Amino acid sequence: MAFCRFGADGSDVYCFYNTNDEYEIWCDEEWTVKTAEEAIEILLRLRKEGKNIPEYAINSLKEEL
Repeated sequence: MAFCRFGADGSDVYCFYNTNDEYEIWCDEEWTVKTAEEAIEILLRLRKEGKNIPEYAINSLKEEL
């Protein structure tokens, strides 16, 4: 399941849940984390660095908590 995709709504990242029960975030780097909380932390950090992260991506991950 994708929480956001490159280019969709101006997103600079691709964030999705993979088949190994992990969250992946692709941007200039790639991260693989086990929890939605960790994924949110990374997305918020990327947003502070100036990357465009759609609000619905953060909200959808919060629903996973």
